[in-house]
Amino acid sequence: MFRNLFLFIGLSSCLTSAWAQTTQPKTLQQQADVLQEQIEAFQAMSELLTDARVKARKRAEAMRAYLASVGKWKDYENAKPSPSRKGEMTFDHAVATAVDHVRQQGPVHVDVVDEAEVELLQRQHDACKRLAKKAWDEWSPLREQTRSMGAYLESIRQAEAYKKWASAQAGKQAQAHQEKLAKDQAAEVKTYKKKQAEDRQRREKIASQEREERQKALERQFQLRQQRLYNRMREHTAAPGDRWGAWGDPYDDVYRGYGR
Repeated sequence: MFRNLFLFIGLSSCLTSAWAQTTQPKTLQQQADVLQEQIEAFQAMSELLTDARVKARKRAEAMRAYLASVGKWKDYENAKPSPSRKGEMTFDHAVATAVDHVRQQGPVHVDVVDEAEVELLQRQHDACKRLAKKAWDEWSPLREQTRSMGAYLESIRQAEAYKKWASAQAGKQAQAHQEKLAKDQAAEVKTYKKKQAEDRQRREKIASQEREERQKALERQFQLRQQRLYNRMREHTAAPGDRWGAWGDPYDDVYRGYGR
């Protein structure tokens, strides 16, 4: 909802406490609309502050690394200047800003039919407020730390040098990230090709086994047909009461023995 934290801070410094000036709702529907408006404001704050906390932590780490690289970290720890608190944003100001921004998007409305639904909205509102306050409390110390280190860098005239250093570090990190992505992609392609080869070998092995089974089945069928044919030939060629049969072979060793 808010594009960046600096716009958020700027808006809050220009607003009076819209939060306090909100007209108290009278009907259930008005209560529900106000609660939904504030729920959306708290959700926007939580999202914004979560992103701001991540960036503030990275900035604090970068500043500490720079001060250590130029041998100024211990000096900073001894000094730790307090940044100016002029125009500092409070949590209530942040809430007022978020509410005002929600209103600028248009009227907020949610249908309710009884007090139970309003109570449900109230519980959701309270939960969203707690999450927003938690995000605020996690971001605030990091903000104070980066502002303090920034003030120290200004005092020793190292602010511009830090910006150049941080920019160079960001470039190196971006390059390293791209190289890692390329490496990971190459590894994925290699793994995929290996899996394809294994799958192909598995399919070929299964196909070979199936062909062998089919061949064996055909051979068994052929042998069975041969046996049946032999039996029919014997039945039709042997004369009744003739021990020698039509083949003149009383031992029957031509078909059943070695001569088969």
